[in-house]
Amino acid sequence: MPAQKKTRLGLNQWIGSEYPKRIDFVEDNKIIDDELIKRVKYTDVATETKEGIARIHSLDTVENQSNELQNMVAKNLQSQISDFIKTLNNDEILTAKSLVKYLSKLLKPATENTFGLIDYQTIKQVSPKPDLTPYVPFSKGYRVKDNTTEFVRSNGVDLWSARHHYMFDEAGNYMGAYHLNGGRAYYKVPNRNGGNWCEIMDNHDMVVRDNRMNSMDADRSNLWGRANNAWDKANDAQVNRIYDIRLAGYITLPFKQIPTERNGYVVTGIWNDDNDIDDRDFIQMRILQFHRNGQWLNAYFA
Repeated sequence: MPAQKKTRLGLNQWIGSEYPKRIDFVEDNKIIDDELIKRVKYTDVATETKEGIARIHSLDTVENQSNELQNMVAKNLQSQISDFIKTLNNDEILTAKSLVKYLSKLLKPATENTFGLIDYQTIKQVSPKPDLTPYVPFSKGYRVKDNTTEFVRSNGVDLWSARHHYMFDEAGNYMGAYHLNGGRAYYKVPNRNGGNWCEIMDNHDMVVRDNRMNSMDADRSNLWGRANNAWDKANDAQVNRIYDIRLAGYITLPFKQIPTERNGYVVTGIWNDDNDIDDRDFIQMRILQFHRNGQWLNAYFA
């Protein structure tokens, strides 16, 4: 039977009242075997892809290798530098002292005949007017005094540049330009307006245009209404035009009975039956008619 008390690895620690079985030994051996395999893995020599034991890189080796590497860098022997790196030992640990020794050979100040670092003050002494444009930070930009050479300046959000932008495609063909004049924006392309500048309309121009178009629409609607009204009147005058006027049959009425004119009739005479000048007996009237729309209508109904 397995022991109640175990070691840190899980091995049985039997006491006098416990009795081991064969399976207990088999399980203990399995634990011991697994632990040995795991620990042997870290006792082999380390490689680039395999964990293991590594040794400290000696200063003597560093001295020789740093001198060799320094010569390669000075002569710009890129292929040899690559081969040198490939042959470095993967089972050696580079200490801080070793790293400093490497860097001291490569990062020492340059002299007239030896390779090394050089500062800006030395560059000014060697070349009073160096072309430092490749070293100007892109965020600061660059501009020469004669105002003919400029670098675009940007802070990652805003962009500063000259006001005329000339653009080309991937093959170097001219595609057009864009510029501002402080009040308006313009562009030009080879196949529009003869390659000359064209003004760009913005939302403010659109408002002015829309207001003008709305005013024109209102004027047009007003003129259209006036034209329709004039046409209606002209048509009514044409349809209801009076072609002729005449006096039709007459009537005779007692003068005293109808002393005034009658609607639609015209007084044509007075008849005195008893020859008494002061006593008019009858009045004669004829109806006034208009010829319209193919028929004669009495004036009273016209």
